[in-house]
Amino acid sequence: MRMKVFRAASLADAISAARADMGSEAVILSSVRTSEGVELRAAVDPERARPRFFPNRRAGDGETAEEARTGARSAPPVHANGMPGINIRAALRHLLVQEGADELFAQSVAAAGANLGGANPSTALAGALQAMMNFAPIPAGPDRSIVLVGEAGSGRSLTAGKLALTAEIGGFGVELMSFEAERMGGRERVACAARRPLEAIFSPANPAGMLTEIAALRLEDTRFILDAPPLDLRAGDPFAPAREWADAADAEMVGVLSAQGHPGEMSDLVDRFKEAGIRRIILTRLDLSRKKAAALGAISRSRLSLAQLGMGLMVPGGLLPASAHRLVRILAGETSEPSSARGALS
Repeated sequence: MRMKVFRAASLADAISAARADMGSEAVILSSVRTSEGVELRAAVDPERARPRFFPNRRAGDGETAEEARTGARSAPPVHANGMPGINIRAALRHLLVQEGADELFAQSVAAAGANLGGANPSTALAGALQAMMNFAPIPAGPDRSIVLVGEAGSGRSLTAGKLALTAEIGGFGVELMSFEAERMGGRERVACAARRPLEAIFSPANPAGMLTEIAALRLEDTRFILDAPPLDLRAGDPFAPAREWADAADAEMVGVLSAQGHPGEMSDLVDRFKEAGIRRIILTRLDLSRKKAAALGAISRSRLSLAQLGMGLMVPGGLLPASAHRLVRILAGETSEPSSARGALS
């Protein structure tokens, strides 16, 4: 998504400038008064046409055919301050659909954001997401050990290393473990992300060896982060090994979900996470996904909590505590973070 700021003497002039520069597909994200007039922020994705939300709906209740098709009134509303603005509901819905959100979730969030009032779509979206989703970041010094579970390619190993490194930056020590089994490279990825030597990552030859190490760490009251084997959803109970290790240490199983997955498959995996007793999800690869909101509807409906948001390979900055405002920044293409916030997990 390409974003740009336009400044003009009036909002109408700023909107005209945005449309002339970015085309009719431009979405107005926010508008604020300044000493010189109005500052407007707009965005457009040149690779995606504006979705036809209701292609077969007939106009009614005074709507034009275009309004029926898009679900939005063509004339901008007037806010309490007397300043003409944008249709908040239409703007939120448009952004969410563009980013892959399912129709039910997009409409629900857009309606909730519009009901909050105000003229700023970003603020409205953050408020709606806060109301409809749960956010529970993993603290820098976790009070329980963590067992990360997820499918192959979900970014689970990198996430384990990032969590450990962020804990270390925060002054907390945790052990790192990885169960290789038949896969290759997981231990190396964990070590690379955590910036630890390979020999510092415990990786037993069999599940019994992992249980022995977990028992020893529990006796020492030492927290650990464990990169469990990738899930095989065809197995009878794909969570069995991870659950056994978690139970042995009174650890928390945390699901790792790649934002690059197919929406239907992500929804199914979220349901499997919930059935397995998982309560928190780390959403990864958001920097690589073209449909960043595709998993949000399933997560919202499951009532599972978003813990962290994965945005790249680096730490600090590559694994951020999940929050409504941070999620809005990511959806709007604003991936930069203040230096004071990078790497913090609480």
